[in-house]
Amino acid sequence: MSNTNFILTLDPCGSDPCLNGGTCTNDGSGYTCTCLDTNTGATCQTQNPCGSAPCLNGGTCTNDGSGYTCTCLDTYTGATCQTQTSNACNSDPCLNGGTCTNDVSGYTCTCYDSHSGTTCEFENPCICYPCLNGGTCINDGSEYTCACLEPYIGLTCETQDPCGNAPCLNGGTCTSDGSGYTCTCLDTYTGETCEEENDCSLNCLNGGECGYNGDGDEMCTCLHGFTGETCRRVTAYCPCY
Repeated sequence: MSNTNFILTLDPCGSDPCLNGGTCTNDGSGYTCTCLDTNTGATCQTQNPCGSAPCLNGGTCTNDGSGYTCTCLDTYTGATCQTQTSNACNSDPCLNGGTCTNDVSGYTCTCYDSHSGTTCEFENPCICYPCLNGGTCINDGSEYTCACLEPYIGLTCETQDPCGNAPCLNGGTCTSDGSGYTCTCLDTYTGETCEEENDCSLNCLNGGECGYNGDGDEMCTCLHGFTGETCRRVTAYCPCY
């Protein structure tokens, strides 16, 4: 009859050694406890003094083993940073009637609508409603821009865009030249606003197009290589013809 030896291995986490909600991990040679923020120690047996966030007003808590230490912002002091060391508003930093409020970084200014900036130092350029004809004023700090309604343009929407009411007819393209506009007409139309249909009666030959000259007279615009009133004649000395 043979003898068989059995080795019984015990799970080190089987006895629940981690206290106060800690999590036990078998690391091969024993166990390790992962503790909640409120506790520390090998078995999470010690309460973490920083767990309750005792440091006030932006202070940083450090666990020093036997308790905690608070590292305070410059404007606060005390064991828990509970005492303000200076009143930043005593120097009246807020200009133009702004209201000063102490905070953890020093102070904050609440400005009237007429001013803006860290200390209310900038006058709001939109306060006097500079944008005309229904334009909307946009404050970008110390200056402004106007978002204009059609058909107005300009720094303060003061100028009516001559192309805004679409004066060019029959598919013509309007171009504003500052003091007025110019219409570029389709080939089949003419006139200041492209209002007249181009009914040129000349029979232009060889691909020529019938139109009007500066005096309003009919004329043919000939292709390269042709000339004459109706583009009938071949250009002299043209080697292509």
